[in-house]
Amino acid sequence: MYCHNCETNPIENKETGLCASCAHAIRKAERQKPPKAQKLIAKVSGKQAKKVIDYSARKARFIKGKRCKVYPELQAEDIHHMMGKVGYADEWARENDVTLLIDERYWLPVSRKAHRMITDDSRWASANGYTFLRVTDPVFRKLK
Repeated sequence: MYCHNCETNPIENKETGLCASCAHAIRKAERQKPPKAQKLIAKVSGKQAKKVIDYSARKARFIKGKRCKVYPELQAEDIHHMMGKVGYADEWARENDVTLLIDERYWLPVSRKAHRMITDDSRWASANGYTFLRVTDPVFRKLK
């Protein structure tokens, strides 16, 4: 007698009427669990989303009507964070939960062109007072 499933191999188990290969394939299929629906990870947490909304409103008010500090003939479109965006500038900021992201004392209104230049040439930006070199600038290390 041959397997009821493949009809080529001899039956190994008379109760199921299947050959060893087909019985194994069926057991394996039963062990396989259907894949769980993948849960998407949010790009931004709820807490960070609130900060971003607050930051966007502050940014709009801050740059409204301002000129670029690097190229005064251009309108300011961006904010350059002179000390970065993460952490606190000093103890006052830490006590009042004013992160560098929203600490306007270290914001610089700049045009897109100037922002690119500051980002691309950090030594030039530091020499001209547009940014702090976080690793080597003693003023920055003292504040941290």
